[in-house]
Amino acid sequence: MAPLYNRAMATDHPHFFDPATEQGVLRLSIAGALLLAAAAVVFGLLANSSLIIFDGIYGLIDGVNGGSNYLSVGARFGVF
Repeated sequence: MAPLYNRAMATDHPHFFDPATEQGVLRLSIAGALLLAAAAVVFGLLANSSLIIFDGIYGLIDGVNGGSNYLSVGARFGVF
C-alpha cells in the first residue's frame, strides 16, 4: 500500500515563494510587481498608448530596483 503522504514534500526548508516567511512574501511581492509591470507594457503596446507603456516600464524599473535591493541586503546579512 502506498504511503499517505509524499516524503519528498516533507522537507525542513520552506519553498521559494512561501508566504509563511518574510523572505517568501518579499519574493512573491517582487515577482507580482514585475508580472503586472510586464503586463502593462504588453497592454500598452496592444492599445498603442505611450502613457501605459511608460507606466509599465517605470514599474519594471521599480521591480528590478526592489529585487536588487532585496538581493544586496540578503547577501549582506547572510539571509541566502
